[in-house]
Amino acid sequence: MAQLNIKRQSSWMHRKQIVQLLCNNQVLAEIANGEQKHSDLAAGQHVLQASMSLYRSRKLTVNLHEGESLKVVIAVPRWLQISDIVAAAIVAIYFTLKIFGNMEGLGILPPIVLSLAAVYLIMNFTVVRKHYFTLKVGA
Repeated sequence: MAQLNIKRQSSWMHRKQIVQLLCNNQVLAEIANGEQKHSDLAAGQHVLQASMSLYRSRKLTVNLHEGESLKVVIAVPRWLQISDIVAAAIVAIYFTLKIFGNMEGLGILPPIVLSLAAVYLIMNFTVVRKHYFTLKVGA
């Protein structure tokens, strides 16, 4: 048997949600924010992937040898964490101004803000969701 040490890096976004680590398309472990787990696997080649609701990581193929210990880190890239916060702030500011403020003096800003929010949502639910997490060996 070989041992797989799994660590999920702590992040503010999705801190309450559980990430599943799939091994050969079957759930190997469910990992909370900042948690570490250990799992025994048979020696050989395995395909790992992190998954949380709509979001996935790329598949990572590892070759484990008898008695080997391998560390895998699940993380959300920093730029994605920042983009989520910025997008939420832009939309919150826009709707706060729309409800409580005077939008007449803002000129072209409202259509630009809504366009940026639309692009963000389209990217988030198409391209980004398939590669939201990164799986790294070591680190």
